[in-house]
Amino acid sequence: QGFGYQITLASYSSSFLAEHEARVPKWVDALARECTSEGVGAIIAETLATEEEEHPLHTERLASRIASAGAVEGGLIISGTEDAFSTLSSGADLARVAGWEHLPIEGAAHAVPLEKPRAWRDAVKGFLAKP
Repeated sequence: QGFGYQITLASYSSSFLAEHEARVPKWVDALARECTSEGVGAIIAETLATEEEEHPLHTERLASRIASAGAVEGGLIISGTEDAFSTLSSGADLARVAGWEHLPIEGAAHAVPLEKPRAWRDAVKGFLAKP
């Protein structure tokens, strides 16, 4: 359950958590029921490995490969300004490496589509409407 609380607190902004305070224990209980220690360990091990810039699954290496292959003409990286997992600067760096756009969403953490669904939807629709 400790991991469940940690991941929940890191995934959502303080305002979102305050608004849904009564639901947080249920979310944590669900995480504790559904996640095995082996599964959580594998996620943590792979996440730590991707912090190494030379790792083939490092986010910027993947973005660079996508950009150089010409597989995607453009993209949009949406970041929450209160994200504890990915900082605004890492989102901006990823967008720069891939040659994509970067859009910060004020007041959201890592779960932007859940916390700020209208802002996220408007950003995606606006991006997709571009010629």
